[in-house]
Amino acid sequence: METLELLYTHRSLIKPEHYRSLFLATTNLDGASAEQYAAIAGELFTKDTEGVVQALADLSDGDNRQRVISSIAYHLGYQDVSQVKQELEQWQTNKELDDPEKNVIASLISAINHP
Repeated sequence: METLELLYTHRSLIKPEHYRSLFLATTNLDGASAEQYAAIAGELFTKDTEGVVQALADLSDGDNRQRVISSIAYHLGYQDVSQVKQELEQWQTNKELDDPEKNVIASLISAINHP
C-alpha cells in the first residue's frame, strides 16, 4: 500500500519507459490497493493514451493486460462514460493502430460497457 501511495503522489514522474513495470504489478491487490492502482493506471491513460495503449499492446501476458485494462475502465467509469466511449471510438478510428493496439482499445471499450 505504501508503494502505491508513493506512486500515486508522484504519478507525474512516471514516464512511458516505466509503464511496463507498473503494469506487471497487478497481483495481490486488495480493495484499497486495487482502487489506488486503478487511479494511477487510469490517470496515466488519460494523460498519455497512446503510450499506455502501446505498453499494454506489448505485454505478453494477456491476463495481466486484462487486469490493467479493467483497472483503467474502473477509473474511467467515474467520468461521463458515454463521452469516454465516444472519445475512445474516435481515437480508435482516427489513429494508425496495429492489431494489438486495436485489441487493447476494443478490450477497454468492452470493459467500460461491462464493468
